[in-house]
Amino acid sequence: MREIKQVIDFAEAHRFDLETMKKRVSGELLGSPGDWADFACHLQSDYRCVYSIEEHPMGWCRHLSVSVNSAEKLPNPMAVEMIMHEFGFTGTIHAQKYVWVENNAQTPLGKVVSAVNIVQLYD
Repeated sequence: MREIKQVIDFAEAHRFDLETMKKRVSGELLGSPGDWADFACHLQSDYRCVYSIEEHPMGWCRHLSVSVNSAEKLPNPMAVEMIMHEFGFTGTIHAQKYVWVENNAQTPLGKVVSAVNIVQLYD
């Protein structure tokens, strides 16, 4: 099982530049980091975490998606905040500028889940 440090190191070595991000948003490039096992890890078997480093118009950002094994449930906000800090995010989940819920996302194995996403500028 991949650990958080391995996921961070892989994401650092496989950043998504602005051109790649534009292609992903336009649909020209299919797939997302969650489709590759090296961008993801499972914590305590309850939480699936997908982490990537992406270039956006505002600069380089870290992106974390946290889901649980259900389409009807979201991860506990306090758990997400603890996980955020393990991935190097700063501040509280409520203080983040870019946070959203993604409903009915499909995992690479075809499971439908809901996820909390956080994007933060990467120093």
